[in-house]
Amino acid sequence: MKKFFLKKEKGFTLIETLVAITILLIAIVGPMEIASKGLFSAFYARDEITAYYLAQEGLEYVRNGRDTVFLENNANGTSEDWLSGLSACEVASETDDGCYIDVPLYLDQVDGSIDSVITECSGECPVLLFNETNGSYSYTSGDDSKFTRTIKISREGADEAVVESQVTWTVGTLFSSTKSFTLKERIFNWLK
Repeated sequence: MKKFFLKKEKGFTLIETLVAITILLIAIVGPMEIASKGLFSAFYARDEITAYYLAQEGLEYVRNGRDTVFLENNANGTSEDWLSGLSACEVASETDDGCYIDVPLYLDQVDGSIDSVITECSGECPVLLFNETNGSYSYTSGDDSKFTRTIKISREGADEAVVESQVTWTVGTLFSSTKSFTLKERIFNWLK
């Protein structure tokens, strides 16, 4: 009796190779996609936190301007309007441009105060500059950042105003979109 043996071939067939490559791709691409989305979320969260602090800083500048007028009125015996130093930021409607405030990191050598520069935006406020040396944002030194801050003050009577500090930035490179973060606060003429 003759025995027939099947001849065993060594190696993979084309279908086995394609299945193995598919499984390998799924095992590699899945975690890479998750890591990519995680990095994007981390960068977005970093930008959103930075925007929050820049918007909060804008509100602080306005409060400081109001308080400076109070201190000057008190020291000099004058009676300037409580928002007199911030008139460039006052808007009559939502479509008005607002202003930007720059406070340098150095003290005035004459009187020891920090002099802020308040400038009305004409059309659009300029981009904040980031100084990598000291990690600060300003309008005077550094490289262009992705953040733009606009401050608007709307009076709500003689002794009340609404301050809006809005920070906008661009997310993404290929399919970019503009995001914004806005903080609003009511301030009062606490002199009266």
